[in-house]
Amino acid sequence: MKAKLFNSTALIIGYYGETYTNSKNQPYPHKGVDFAPKLSDWTVFNPMEGGECVHIDHAHPNYGKMVMIHSRKHRTTLRFCHLDSIAVNVGDKIKQNQKIGVMGATGNAPNGAHVHLEEIPQKDFGNYDFNTPLQGNSDPLSLLYYLGCDMEEYKW
Repeated sequence: MKAKLFNSTALIIGYYGETYTNSKNQPYPHKGVDFAPKLSDWTVFNPMEGGECVHIDHAHPNYGKMVMIHSRKHRTTLRFCHLDSIAVNVGDKIKQNQKIGVMGATGNAPNGAHVHLEEIPQKDFGNYDFNTPLQGNSDPLSLLYYLGCDMEEYKW
């Protein structure tokens, strides 16, 4: 089964490692990849196989509404941020392409609605503090390409 983030092509609108500027005009490294759907359906799906919802936050100051899905098969965790609504609960077994929520602009999302996606490799997961942003994450694009997600770079 082909993996998906949205019901349409996922447009890459922000890359891991880019330097952004916060509201205090201070530079910081972007620790994830930002996506928006090519079409108007904002439903967000889990692209991984064999997942479990391990953490939810409804009001994180940076990430807003977020969901963390861990996959034993892929030995990694994905954090989906800035959601408008959440459709899963902690402890739920999450199938590939299962709806996890709806894209939004909650938390620190000054550029509008999008999904900020971070990957946390399993080797880092044991010491992970769910409340601290910008930890030792990996670029999720390799995993998404491996899973066959339909993605393309957005041309500004």
